[in-house]
Amino acid sequence: MKYFRNILFFLITSLIFSYGFDSLFVTSYSVDNKAILVPDYETEGNRFDIDFLDKRKKFFIDVNLGYLDQENSLRVNVSPMLKYKRFKFKVNLDYLFSSDSSNYNNNWNSAFDLLERIEYLECLFLDNRFNLFLGEINDLNFGHGYLLNNYNNSYNFPRVRNLGLKFHYHNTNKSVTYDLFISSLRELSEEGGLIGNRISFLFSNDFPLRFGFGHIIDLNQFSNYQDETQGFKRKVNAFEVDFSFPLVDFFDKKVFFIGEISAIDYPEKRYYKRVDDDEFTNDKKSRKGIWGIAFPGIKYINNILEFTLAANYNSAIYSPYYFNSTYDFEKIRFREYNILENEALYLDEAELLETFSISDSTLFIPKDMYGMINQAENTYPTYGFSSSVKFKINKNNQFDLDYSYFKNISNVDNSFFNTVSFNYLMNKKIIFFPTSLRIFFSKNFFKLEEFEQYDENLIYGVNLDMTLYESFSLTGQFKHVFYDLNFDGKIDLVPYINIGLNYKY
Repeated sequence: MKYFRNILFFLITSLIFSYGFDSLFVTSYSVDNKAILVPDYETEGNRFDIDFLDKRKKFFIDVNLGYLDQENSLRVNVSPMLKYKRFKFKVNLDYLFSSDSSNYNNNWNSAFDLLERIEYLECLFLDNRFNLFLGEINDLNFGHGYLLNNYNNSYNFPRVRNLGLKFHYHNTNKSVTYDLFISSLRELSEEGGLIGNRISFLFSNDFPLRFGFGHIIDLNQFSNYQDETQGFKRKVNAFEVDFSFPLVDFFDKKVFFIGEISAIDYPEKRYYKRVDDDEFTNDKKSRKGIWGIAFPGIKYINNILEFTLAANYNSAIYSPYYFNSTYDFEKIRFREYNILENEALYLDEAELLETFSISDSTLFIPKDMYGMINQAENTYPTYGFSSSVKFKINKNNQFDLDYSYFKNISNVDNSFFNTVSFNYLMNKKIIFFPTSLRIFFSKNFFKLEEFEQYDENLIYGVNLDMTLYESFSLTGQFKHVFYDLNFDGKIDLVPYINIGLNYKY
């Protein structure tokens, strides 16, 4: 509960600054049109886009001296930035001065070590119809997000650096769109990494039904654990089909009828057991794949609000939003688990788990198999709803909240599962200081009694950027992620706290 109190404190404090002390604000910092909730709901993100840099200049150097909560270390970062017409580039040339920097990538030994210093490189071609992006991937979705939802490849920075790639194309009238992403070019070179493709097309102008087809593949879920697992490999394929149909398009108000079907294909037969009052039923099951439906659904959009609500139905052992914000932490979990003791009566399950075991009492288990060992798996089909609210409080504040509820369809097991995430964004002059603040929290597919439990499906943090005087600014990053850092069978709270002073030249 401690982490929730911290988030609540930051949220309340920021709201007080936004509303309670308006008389102290000299001026309200203007927000451009990108702050408005985007009418084209398929575009990535609805974030404020404020750049406190001088718009007349094209090249900057950002120097950061920061305290990093890691053996009281000093992080020095020099960031050249270039913005010219349809080209943007920023690179982080950083180094950590510490007695122990083993968990920080100070390497400059290979081409990838250099390329992974790129924060972003974006190029637009042919009237913005072609968009090529290299760098950190944030809040990536396919369709309505029932399969790929707010994926992020940089939450474990700076311990892990990922150079991702995104490519977008649309034709002149946007009747056809195509998207491609690669989570990590380094992992791809090592036959791993997450790759996704999606194409969408409009049926016709007279009948504006839009279909989308997406494919996501994790080439090897064990790609980051080759030394520890002695070369384990597992490939997962996933597919989604989505649609949208406009019902209302009147001035600034739009209503869409929406739906999405998603499915995941396993490389092996997956076994699971149903439990009734601590006794196993005679119903032993197996699946080669899983699927889920978000249908029917409604999306409403106006200038300040975007609201989505959809009914859901899922097959047994399917968890919606499989590729989510914490996927990189969840895709493989290290656990202490004695297979011989716990699966003595279930030879099929034992044989499957042993393929991922490195000793009699430990194993590296993929995300979709984790329920086999934690006794909290949704072994029955589930139904429920998913909802999303993006609300532009005013021109300087935006609040995003997602909540989903899934209940077992069973007379013997009435368990239900939740997924919740929120983002609060503020851009405003506080006293005299233009300030950008983001607070984020996410916990995926959990039971209520597990809310306070540290697990790989949890992440939260705060980002702050306050301009103090002309080219000087105060920056702060605070985040907590969770995984077994030292492979001792216990989930670690892995903090990242960086407080720095920036100078832009």
